Parts: sequence; C-alpha cells; structure tokens
Amino acid sequence: MLRPIVVPASLAKGLEFDHVVLLEPAEIVAGEPDQVTGLRRLYVCLTRAVTSLIVGTCGGAPGSPGSLSAIPTDPSPEKPVKHNTKFRRISCC
Repeated sequence: MLRPIVVPASLAKGLEFDHVVLLEPAEIVAGEPDQVTGLRRLYVCLTRAVTSLIVGTCGGAPGSPGSLSAIPTDPSPEKPVKHNTKFRRISCC
C-alpha cells in the first residue's frame, strides 16, 4: 500500500516525487518574507513532480490573494518545463 509523504515547501528543494499534490499555492507565496522569495519557493514546489501534479485551492475570488489565479502562470524562459508531467487543478469551493 502506498503511503503519502508530507513534505513542507521549505524542504522540497532538490527532491523529486512521482506524484505531487500542492495545496493552497497562494499561501506558499504569502508565507515568505517577500513575493519574489515566495514565487521562487512555489516554483520549486511546482517542479517536484515527475509523473503528475495536482494543485488544489479553496476559497478566494479570482485574482484575490487567496486565489490560484493570483499566481503568475508564465514559466521562466530560462527554466526547462517538464512536458511529460500531467497537471490538474482542483478547487473545493
């Protein structure tokens, strides 16, 4: 039986996982001292998935600080994108 592993965003750098579930990405950004550091931390979390990535969010109107749409979605042109990773966005509200 597979058991989920919970890894805080601050410890995810350098690790890779077959499947990643990322909850409340806006809170990861907001939890850092400045937005640039928060976006870097979020980038690390979003790029840990090898096979599948699920991003979940709850609450917040589109464009509000608690909303997934408040996170820029343009990948950095200098960073390679893993095209074989499946992505799904979910919302509980």
